[in-house]
Amino acid sequence: MIVVHSGMFASAYGRGTFGFVPLNFVGATLILAAALIGGTAAYALWLVPIVLTFVSSTLTQRDRGLAEAGFIFRGGHLVERHGLLLLVAFGESIVAIGIGLAAVELEPRMYVAAVLGLLLVSALWWTYFAGDDERALEVLQAATPREQLGMAIAAFFYAFVVMLLGVVTIAAGLALTIAAVDVRTSFETAALLGGGAAMYVAGDVLFRLKLGIEPLRYRLAAIPFLLATIPLGSGVSGMAQLLAIIAVFVIVLLFEKRARSGAFTAPG
Repeated sequence: MIVVHSGMFASAYGRGTFGFVPLNFVGATLILAAALIGGTAAYALWLVPIVLTFVSSTLTQRDRGLAEAGFIFRGGHLVERHGLLLLVAFGESIVAIGIGLAAVELEPRMYVAAVLGLLLVSALWWTYFAGDDERALEVLQAATPREQLGMAIAAFFYAFVVMLLGVVTIAAGLALTIAAVDVRTSFETAALLGGGAAMYVAGDVLFRLKLGIEPLRYRLAAIPFLLATIPLGSGVSGMAQLLAIIAVFVIVLLFEKRARSGAFTAPG
């Protein structure tokens, strides 16, 4: 993938790719080496390519080579592709519900748990696709080519990594919670649900911040409330935690809808 991707970029933009192509090759080589070496050293070899990815993105933003080579930024394609990537992650969360229920006898409470899981995934979908994708495209189209590149890396790389990690963490929590949703969960499982939801919202806040999308205050305020659901899951039940997480998302979305319509004005 690195060879094909780098070759296409080098063919189109020449020296404008010097900021990231060599580092991509180094990272790919280290990952292959990790597969051969194994053990603790493999973790270090995996870590270096991650660091190199951040370094190359920074160099790309500072380098004028791409702009001078006539680099054309297509914001619509970027927004669409990353939206599909997020949908794939949401799909994995739905699969996690089935995995969690695969080995248990289905009872009425299991159907309730499944519905709650689907509602949570729907809340995640609504948080981004209720307008963030459209507004992101508007911001990118209004920016200069150099500004577009910085916004794309900050919002659709750095922020999206946090959002995707949040979705994956929630999926793990759902898989462990869904089969025993009416009893107390372990603290670790509750932390996957509450922490994953908080991580997703934090990534979305970073996404909005980098693109100048308002408002931010409601989502920022939601993060501690989502973390506060962790003792609810470990102390009461997984169902109570799921209901609380869904309620936080619904309240945030309602407040934002009222703010956009002008029917509600909050301080700050």
